[in-house]
Amino acid sequence: MPPHYALTIDDVIDEILKRLTYNDKSIVNVSHQTRMVRRDLLAAALCCKGWKDNGLDLLWNRMSSLTPLLTLLPGMQRISDGKMGIIGKLDRATFALFDSYAFRVVHSSFDTADLHEFDRATCINLSSLQGGLLPSLKTFKMRSGSRTSAFDQHTAMLILPSLVRSKSLYSIARVDSHEGYGLGPTLSVLVNNVNLMTLRELRLYGKLPREYANLFPSMHHLQSVIIVLSTEGWEFELLETLSALRKLQSLDVFFSQLPVSTFGKPHFPTSQAWVSQQRLS
Repeated sequence: MPPHYALTIDDVIDEILKRLTYNDKSIVNVSHQTRMVRRDLLAAALCCKGWKDNGLDLLWNRMSSLTPLLTLLPGMQRISDGKMGIIGKLDRATFALFDSYAFRVVHSSFDTADLHEFDRATCINLSSLQGGLLPSLKTFKMRSGSRTSAFDQHTAMLILPSLVRSKSLYSIARVDSHEGYGLGPTLSVLVNNVNLMTLRELRLYGKLPREYANLFPSMHHLQSVIIVLSTEGWEFELLETLSALRKLQSLDVFFSQLPVSTFGKPHFPTSQAWVSQQRLS
């Protein structure tokens, strides 16, 4: 029996499948709810050929880890030291399977500790790819926490350029609660690889040394900035730099002497003073 005509229309199928991405407030465990949603979307994508593309689009639309995607790279397998690595030459012409999923990723976030299982040489090779890995990416979030080693941080800096070269990327968030590393290297990579003409939102949480202040003026298309920083004494200089961005509409800045490890979820007790919070008209 042929399907109803309505179920052959992409817009109708999209609306049906979007209902599966519900937000049930009665479920306290967010990760459990995410697994339930992804399970349902996978079932929908496998249900018939007509729903396959729509289901996969929603299933891969928002990714919280790079691992599922990177394992699709041609030649990726376990190597001698137990890490994942690419065997053979990395050739963009062989990326058909990887690209068929990568173009569906619109919102991506990852923890730098996740890169611990990947070979460093593979990340170096990926950084040299023309055009980047995620052509449809619009929002990007990178986290570093207590599980992150200095090695993972350096590896993340290698692969970061290939992740943020999307021409449609408009929002970036960087959360660094890793002691001693700071936000500066990430900002340098972003300025050199992101399309600054499309970047509209920036969220920073962590430590920022003074020598990286000169990176902000180049982000002159920013419209919204929220930063929670430990700046070690140059707070007003940073405020002056940010306020000079000509297209900025919203600016929220918090300075704190709290340990950087608390910046993963920035929350300050009322007794903790902040130097400035301002919103531009």
